Amino acid sequence: MLTIGGDQSVVSPVFSPDGRTLAACDRGRVRLWHAATGQELLTLDAGGTGLGLAFSADGRGLTALVGPQRRVAYWSAEP
Repeated sequence: MLTIGGDQSVVSPVFSPDGRTLAACDRGRVRLWHAATGQELLTLDAGGTGLGLAFSADGRGLTALVGPQRRVAYWSAEP
């Protein structure tokens, strides 16, 4: 079993289309991990609490619904 996030609360976990990357929202950030090893790959500033995540079909982009205004944020998901 692999535990990701440690003592931090993560929400809206989602795997990339190829299953190699896991992304989740964490206290105003979006964090990406290598799914097999748990190694953190990237931390993105979401500017608010993330409410939902989705990878693009090719796995290169990541979209989040963020904050009480429900704004949409988009990032490159490649480290």
